[in-house]
Amino acid sequence: MECLIIPQKNMMKKTLLTMIICLLLTSFVGGVANAQFRLGANGSFQVPLGGLGDVFDMGFGGNISGEFLVGRKANIGLGLNAGYSFFTNPNLPQYFTSYEASIAHVSLMFRTYFNANGVFRPYIGIDPGFYLASVKATALGMPLSDSVREFAFAVILGFQVELSPTLVLDVGAKAPPITLGLDQLNTIGINLGIVYSFGGDQRYYNAHHW
Repeated sequence: MECLIIPQKNMMKKTLLTMIICLLLTSFVGGVANAQFRLGANGSFQVPLGGLGDVFDMGFGGNISGEFLVGRKANIGLGLNAGYSFFTNPNLPQYFTSYEASIAHVSLMFRTYFNANGVFRPYIGIDPGFYLASVKATALGMPLSDSVREFAFAVILGFQVELSPTLVLDVGAKAPPITLGLDQLNTIGINLGIVYSFGGDQRYYNAHHW
């Protein structure tokens, strides 16, 4: 028995095309304003909540991102973010021989950085985009699966610490709302990673763009 929810391919293509156009426009704005471009990568520890938390103890994953810093103080981040997380359960429910879940996403990213001219930089942001949640299991020898792909807004809070003029440590907590069937699949992701900047010293940039 298998239940799989698949969105219309045309809608997904149009949405991805829109996101790419937005990034290209951001790139154009960044070029005009001499904006910094930054690449980031991090690992993620996921704390499952709701129905997901009833079955799984924890999850792990990772994210990659590309971001332009724009604005007079270079304190606004615009870009793209993609990630994948998986969940395991060492204590399987009765009659189950396997049970696993995953959440993948591709989203735009919007960040506001505070104290952008300092070494310690708190930030807040949202990541609107498409999130794909799926669950696969085997019970009594029968494969079971369910998945859903939908548009959602993820809220993120975090901070960055400058390690060098071009490298920063990034720590954040992210909570995307995902609905799978009639259940609510919510997670809080604790992210730890690094961000590399192209375009020189951010503090030098800030000091000359007031």
